[in-house]
Amino acid sequence: MKNRKTAGLGIFLKILCATFWVSSLLQAATEQTFSSYVKAEVLMENNIFESDSNRIDDNAGQFWCGILANQSTDRSNRRISLIGNYSAYFKNPEENKLITTGNWLYYLALSPKIFFKSQANLLTKWWQNAPNAYSDVDFSANVGTRFGKSVTQIGIYYRNDWFRYAQRFNSTQIGIVSELQFQPAKTWTLSSKSSILKIDYPNRQVYHEPDTSSRIHKLQQDVVLFGQIGFEHRKIWIAGGSLRFSYLNSNSQYSSFANASIRVYATRKIRRLLLQAIAEFQLKRYLDDPSEKAIYYNPDPEQNVQNQIFLGWENELSGGLSLAGKFAFFRNETQYSGIYYNKWFASVGLQYRFE
Repeated sequence: MKNRKTAGLGIFLKILCATFWVSSLLQAATEQTFSSYVKAEVLMENNIFESDSNRIDDNAGQFWCGILANQSTDRSNRRISLIGNYSAYFKNPEENKLITTGNWLYYLALSPKIFFKSQANLLTKWWQNAPNAYSDVDFSANVGTRFGKSVTQIGIYYRNDWFRYAQRFNSTQIGIVSELQFQPAKTWTLSSKSSILKIDYPNRQVYHEPDTSSRIHKLQQDVVLFGQIGFEHRKIWIAGGSLRFSYLNSNSQYSSFANASIRVYATRKIRRLLLQAIAEFQLKRYLDDPSEKAIYYNPDPEQNVQNQIFLGWENELSGGLSLAGKFAFFRNETQYSGIYYNKWFASVGLQYRFE
């Protein structure tokens, strides 16, 4: 049986290789592009352990590298991006970690109005001086149609989460997703998304009160309903926003919740200066308040972004060399459901792009 530590990466690579092989049989590539970058920066980070009370601050050196490859034909497009990020903290080396992300996208026109689209994403996170690690991989495959100014897609979605130190958080998700896009004008796009997902936890029993006389041995299962409406405007600025709604129904007490969030973003390039801003705010309500029960449901609250303000900039100096920086503020749930922490960070560094 395959080692669980490499299961997520194995699924991602198999999907990648299989699709490249199939598409290579259809037609030869007519255009290929490849680019990469490296970046070194200094980071100031507040509340590095995402605590609601015991806040510890630290500085770190961060090192980034990334590659992007794209291959296109008359009927298809394939794109891969891989990014690695290593953080070395000055006073708290137990937080030193390596984060890798991968994204793969494949598009194939089956006819002038019908297409196939699939995508896979990979995230791995490994702490250098602590026995903590996890990975998640997700995959979607959609069939879509184009009629006039609208594009409709429907397909399947699968996700697998694996945790090295706490297998009770391992989970699989599977469900149906749909998307509709409408372009009333050349610079405007309206969109909607919806999904229904089932989540299984093979190692997590449902929550029960400590004084329960007879233990409950059921495994937790959740069903998630999700909906989103959004817009994007592309002219001087690339700007957009979305409203998201979701409802999670669980067979485990204190896990069911409903939330609504709003997200807006804007990007603009002024000569050699690139500006970016993101703001996201979420309202989340549990059906039963878990805040006083100390229910440990969020193994890595750093990745569970719920409320954020992000500002980033990049100024090209010469050739592929640029000076870049960012600032962000977060308010998310801690490791315990219903209990929140505040956190901010700022960084500045040099980046070089290879074309």
